[in-house]
Amino acid sequence: MKLGINLYLWTDHMHDDLMPVLESLKRIGYDGVEVPIFDLDEAKWARWGQRLEDLGLQRTANTVIAPEWNPLSPEPEVQQAAYQHMQAVINCCAAVGSSILCGPHQVALGVFTGLVPPTRSGRAASSTCAGWPSTPPARA
Repeated sequence: MKLGINLYLWTDHMHDDLMPVLESLKRIGYDGVEVPIFDLDEAKWARWGQRLEDLGLQRTANTVIAPEWNPLSPEPEVQQAAYQHMQAVINCCAAVGSSILCGPHQVALGVFTGLVPPTRSGRAASSTCAGWPSTPPARA
């Protein structure tokens, strides 16, 4: 069994002051950490991926969705923004070396209508996520 810990206990973004925490987590026996993906700078995530690799810590990732990226919005432009946002998040996951993305990312955080929003075709809104990326693009 592997043991990991969510870095939300310390932060919602990665910064250099976390290094002593990360070193301590590895020293006391954690195998991995769950990183918060909000900053969509792939180069930053590649650097963090290397730092965590150097420490011997495996990575999973977590994100949440803001209302402007709500995949269940009835508005086509918001659905498209949600798709683009999640593609960027997935690319950051790949850059940091995470093959797992936790959420909630199926609907915007705090958006509750109690209704299933219709789409242009009249299908349930969950069908708007069909065809969304589930893996990052291949890297050269």
